[in-house]
Amino acid sequence: MPRWSVDIVRSRTQHLGTVEAATKNAAIEKAAKLFNVDPARQNRIVVTRMALPISLSDDQLTTITNAAEVLHPRDRTAFMEAVAARLQEQAIGDGIIGRLCRELQAQFLRPPS
Repeated sequence: MPRWSVDIVRSRTQHLGTVEAATKNAAIEKAAKLFNVDPARQNRIVVTRMALPISLSDDQLTTITNAAEVLHPRDRTAFMEAVAARLQEQAIGDGIIGRLCRELQAQFLRPPS
């Protein structure tokens, strides 16, 4: 079951903790009960799905890092996040990582100006 990070927006955003729930709405309901949030303030609860850790070999991580290095510095984080998101969806292997990096690198590559 997915884990969700729970915050509440008051004068500042405050982290409340984590909950496990199948959907975003279920996570909000569970957080409201678990953290005793008044019904009038439940619309201030913000939940963010937490990604599972990805186990990569040194060579696999180097492949991803090398693919990101040729991108514009502003695009590197988004590229890495896109690779991580796509790796959550499938089995991980050297060939898959190479293919994903080629596909996503083409999407993020900016021609020189």
